[in-house]
Amino acid sequence: MTKRILAAVAASTLLFAACGGGGGDAQGEVADLYIEAMGELGDELGVDLDIDEGCVRDLTDQLSDDDAQKLVDAGIDGDPEDLSAEADEIGEQLFECVSEG
Repeated sequence: MTKRILAAVAASTLLFAACGGGGGDAQGEVADLYIEAMGELGDELGVDLDIDEGCVRDLTDQLSDDDAQKLVDAGIDGDPEDLSAEADEIGEQLFECVSEG
């Protein structure tokens, strides 16, 4: 079961980098996309994932307006270009916001 959780969290990081700090509207949209995608991923894997929405929002609020907008424009299945190193780091930190329920 732990391997499935690790796979889910790894996929979430890829999702963030592929879809994805000012705390603006785009940052909130990125958080919503991430939370929705992680919920769907848990369902697909048959795993109950606890997603700490506060943690997700705290991290996505740290995205620059530019990075957040690139992630929103790309959407869940997109692949934004030229994300900052800070955005990549935030994506990695999102691991801490997801656990097995």
